[in-house]
Amino acid sequence: MDREADIFSLLHAMETQATRYIIRVGQNRKLEQSDLGNYLFERLQKGTERFRRDVHLSIRVATGNQTTKSHASRNRRIATLAFSAQQLTISRPDKFYDVPAGTVLPLNFVHVYEPQPPEGESPVDWKLVTSEPITTVKDIERIVDGYRKRWVIEEYFKALKTGCAFEKRQLETRRSLENLLGILAPIACNLLAIRSAADSNPQQPAADLITPQILEVLEAFPPKPLPSPTIKDALFAIAALDGSSFFAAFKP
Repeated sequence: MDREADIFSLLHAMETQATRYIIRVGQNRKLEQSDLGNYLFERLQKGTERFRRDVHLSIRVATGNQTTKSHASRNRRIATLAFSAQQLTISRPDKFYDVPAGTVLPLNFVHVYEPQPPEGESPVDWKLVTSEPITTVKDIERIVDGYRKRWVIEEYFKALKTGCAFEKRQLETRRSLENLLGILAPIACNLLAIRSAADSNPQQPAADLITPQILEVLEAFPPKPLPSPTIKDALFAIAALDGSSFFAAFKP
């Protein structure tokens, strides 16, 4: 989960129920008394580096109100990242009445940072809290790679909400929403697979991934026919459809 999930009561509930999780840290929490600092970010900055790894960073263009340091624009580059991990104990924040007073949580933290970013570029800085073990290098790598999958999950939700117009259906009961989700979930997965294929191999024949029936439907919609379409052609044709047309094209 992303930083919005860094909530003490949620961490307490997951620890109590032995739920597995990886969450991006968003709160500089108070720690139990320590000679290395009383707050989380200070301690993480002083963590012992365990290893380094080169990572390919994609280009990012800040849009709208994304002007904060965490969403700043960046160029495509290879970043050398340092990794550290440690167990730290956080204290219950004041006025968190849904958790008993005096509650403390010993938690595993992983810090991923860029010691020497290029001039003019914001450094990579991920602080993660997790239920997973942090003993070995492989443990730490698995945690970080697990968190990186969050972007695919976000794209899946976008496919559901935008591509399949899930939120526009105006259904009012949980049962009807779950029934619709059962229909749209595989459609959203297929849409995400088509987009990924178009990114990696745009000239791949669309027929490799899309059924003849769906291609026939797409050919009937503007803006243009699709003779022997590539996967990129098909993706653009799908993107041109509104939600209702998209649903009609992909309904099983």
